[in-house]
Amino acid sequence: MLISGPGNGQEPGRKRFPEFPLPPWIVYNRTASRAHEFQAKNPGTVVAESVQEAVSKSDIIFTCVGDDAAIKGLVKLSISSGDIKNKIFADCSTVHPDTTTSIAAQI
Repeated sequence: MLISGPGNGQEPGRKRFPEFPLPPWIVYNRTASRAHEFQAKNPGTVVAESVQEAVSKSDIIFTCVGDDAAIKGLVKLSISSGDIKNKIFADCSTVHPDTTTSIAAQI
């Protein structure tokens, strides 16, 4: 499972971070230090070096970014990672509803 964008909202998210016996959670952030900070607070997570790496290794992808341009770029990179046909995308970003409709059509 991939969590992309554990930046500004990571503290509230960390409190809800499940402690289930699952394969390692994969974390990616455009600012690598934020991903590593999240990893330090959440043992068992793995930091991906790229969106493509993270998406290719994940079946469920949670995204949470701060604007329309960021999610559009993230989706473009996700699509370029290879076959995404059976992957589940859950976007929690703060973006315009038209952007959500647009990225849903792409995925």
